[in-house]
Amino acid sequence: MTYLRKLYVRAFLCSLVSLLVTLTYIRLFEQELLDWNDYGTYTIARPFIPDTLFYLELVNTPEWDLTTLAATNIKNGMAPALLWGVANGDWYRMALISVIIAFVGLVYVAKICQHFSVPRLRALRAITLIGLLPAVWYFSVGSLKELPTMTALAGFFYHHVKRQNLASLLWGVLLVSIRFQLAAVLPLFVFASFYAKQPLRTSAIVLIICSAAFPIFASLNILSLDVTAIFREQAGTESNLGAALENLRDTVPGVSAVVVGIRVVQSVLEPLAASFTEGFLFEAGIPSILGFASLSTLLLTLPAWYRILVNIVRGLRTTLPLDIQRLYALILFYAVPVGGFSFIHGRYMFPLTALVVVGAIFRVRGRVPKRVRSNRLQPPRLAHT
Repeated sequence: MTYLRKLYVRAFLCSLVSLLVTLTYIRLFEQELLDWNDYGTYTIARPFIPDTLFYLELVNTPEWDLTTLAATNIKNGMAPALLWGVANGDWYRMALISVIIAFVGLVYVAKICQHFSVPRLRALRAITLIGLLPAVWYFSVGSLKELPTMTALAGFFYHHVKRQNLASLLWGVLLVSIRFQLAAVLPLFVFASFYAKQPLRTSAIVLIICSAAFPIFASLNILSLDVTAIFREQAGTESNLGAALENLRDTVPGVSAVVVGIRVVQSVLEPLAASFTEGFLFEAGIPSILGFASLSTLLLTLPAWYRILVNIVRGLRTTLPLDIQRLYALILFYAVPVGGFSFIHGRYMFPLTALVVVGAIFRVRGRVPKRVRSNRLQPPRLAHT
């Protein structure tokens, strides 16, 4: 059996497990999924992300179509709403669609691993970890943006480094249709990737400049900061310290870059920090599925997040193979705007999970000679962990 075929089989088996878990979950709590509201008394809390009900309501309106969705100005909700339409509003069909989307993402993870000549055993471990994460099961309940965005990021990156421009463009358009804010950063990533001698350093510099100038964007009111402030107020997610950091980020140029970095770390660690607060793991004594899925997923992937941070910091001081630089650059271009420019919410960082797990396989050690331009790893200074 060839390298890719073994990875595809593992991806299929993981997706099959995910489908069985998700369908069983929906069957066990079907009545609560159908009748859930914010005020009822149930055996579980947060059985799904409430946003998916809003997307479902959009396609339940008579004679809905693309024009109707566009007129609602929901922007980031168009893709989930369309998926509900494909599933005809059925939770079981939607679970199948979500698992298929996750499977496609795992297929691209396999292709990326082959591109980087990742040893088969480590590639199998990466696919297994990603495919069986509790968050994958949880986000398969209903239609949401997290799984499509994760898959689209993997597809976009793979075709980008393979110089398959049309396929890369199509995945990029899909990414923007799922999360429209990426329309501002994907062109910057492509420019840095193709025209910079050091894509990682160039990307870091661009993002630092944008972060330092964040108060200018805030004053122009182009980031919908009032909307995020209302959300935080309603959710009760912002502490006094958090509010102070927000104020520095929004009003003090230069210092805002430091705050953005802090906010990115906070966004990654949000499930862990929230687990110490009341109502995250248990709401009125009822287990929260969202809380347990988010925390367990973070704990399983936290070593990968740590390794990515170390690799990027070290990579800024070295000359890494170009495609590895591009991988880390894309992670930065997603993590900084999504995690640093908006309010803290751990699930917004979930779409990076696949790229983070793959990027964490490599271990950056010391300096790599400037003449290195190969996509393959250069042991011992750049090796697999």
